[in-house]
Amino acid sequence: MRGFSKTQSILGIDFLDEKLQIDRPSMILIEQDQNLNHKIFEKLFIAQSYENRNMNESIFSRSKPFLIPKKTEYVPKKLNQMKIAWRYNSHTEKKKTGFDFLESTESAECIKFGQDREIADFTLISELGAPHDPITEKDLFDLKKRVIQSNSVLVATCPTYLFRDKKFNFNLYFDIVLSLESEHAEENGYHGLLRIKKFKKKPDTLIFGYKITRYGVEMETFEIAPIQETKRIGNELVF
Repeated sequence: MRGFSKTQSILGIDFLDEKLQIDRPSMILIEQDQNLNHKIFEKLFIAQSYENRNMNESIFSRSKPFLIPKKTEYVPKKLNQMKIAWRYNSHTEKKKTGFDFLESTESAECIKFGQDREIADFTLISELGAPHDPITEKDLFDLKKRVIQSNSVLVATCPTYLFRDKKFNFNLYFDIVLSLESEHAEENGYHGLLRIKKFKKKPDTLIFGYKITRYGVEMETFEIAPIQETKRIGNELVF
């Protein structure tokens, strides 16, 4: 069974991919946030899938069509500032690779958009289980079975209220479960927090701050004081 190298990005966010080290087959679920930042994560996954695909591999997005951000090199903002000292004249600014949301990929015919529950080598399901698209345990079991059979990667985003629905146990079907929230936009310069709810091994930390830029998503470990520790409701983590 073919897998990914540990250094290959799958979600389009190098920091997060290094933490998760996703292998094939895999199902990743992202709990949506109120500010719709999950839409950025969806686009980055499809953009990275476009870069990763082999000639005969397919990409399917169960969503409305959207422009695919273009992969590019850029100078991080903190380095891309006016240099006023002579000693910086010979300084070489270090570039990074990201996806430019102001530029779109020129040729993306290999990416198919639609409303069917189609499974490709790389699959995105936007708003899984939303009111207009109800799901059952049988549907989730079928998705899991098809992903394994096709040795593919599936990323789904899901409304928050489904995580509190006792009839769904997403941990049974998804290999990785992540949660986004965006109430900390003014705190520490973050646009929100990402929490790991399920992972194949215990990471060093469960919470990360993220910031959305023109070239994708920047992430770092989020430190909280003991008094702000997360409360638990049953077995469910909540912010």
